Formats: sequence, structure tokens, C-alpha cells
Amino acid sequence: MYTLKLKTRYSETDQGGIVHNSAYILYLENARIEFMQQMGVDINALENEGFLVPVISQSVKYLRPLKSLEEISVTVKIEHLTNVRFVFSYEIIHDRVKVLEGQSEHCLLNKHFKPVRLPNNIKEVFLKNYQ
Repeated sequence: MYTLKLKTRYSETDQGGIVHNSAYILYLENARIEFMQQMGVDINALENEGFLVPVISQSVKYLRPLKSLEEISVTVKIEHLTNVRFVFSYEIIHDRVKVLEGQSEHCLLNKHFKPVRLPNNIKEVFLKNYQ
């Protein structure tokens, strides 16, 4: 599990001062990439090796609104893992209140956009961090 601390930005809000729903997806992605980096799985290195790491599906449940310049914690963990796919689950917390829960499903693709098995070294790292 990994937690990323962020602050919402004024530019992410609508005229009512509420953070736009699309900004939350970026918060989740930032946390996911940082989590992978912390585990030793560098997204840029994967891409340089010829792998793509697409989002296959993503779902979020918005529980409470966020406003501009609020400090939040984005927690991400590996929820599910197979030889080909992996799922991250997320929570966003503000002032000890859960404001979002979500999931994203991923795989690795080769340069021909065909799914490939997770390399053993990556699967081992993910297994060590599997919740």
C-alpha cells in the first residue's frame, strides 16, 4: 500500500468551486505511478523496454466533493493480480473523511498492442506488495 499527499488546485475547479470529476482520475494516476516507482517498477523503463501499461477499465465512486486548495491523501494498493492483469484499488481521504473509492485494471502490451505475461521480476515485486 502507498499513500500520496496532494493539494487540490484552483485550476481543477468549476465555477462553483468544486473539483471537477476528471481531476480525481489524475490524482489516482499520480498515486499509481508513484506506488509503482516506490516498488521499483519504473513506468518509463517499461516503455523503453517496449511495454505499454494501459488502463483497461476504471471505476470511481464519488462520495463527497473536494474544493480548491484542500490537502488530500490518495491511497493505492494492489487489489488483484494474475499472470496478465493487475488491479489497483484507491481511496481519497480529506480531513479523515473518504471522498472517493475506485479501481483501475491494467495489463502489459507489447509493441504490437498484444497482451503479454507479466515478467517474473515485476510479478514478484507486485506479489510482495499484494494486499
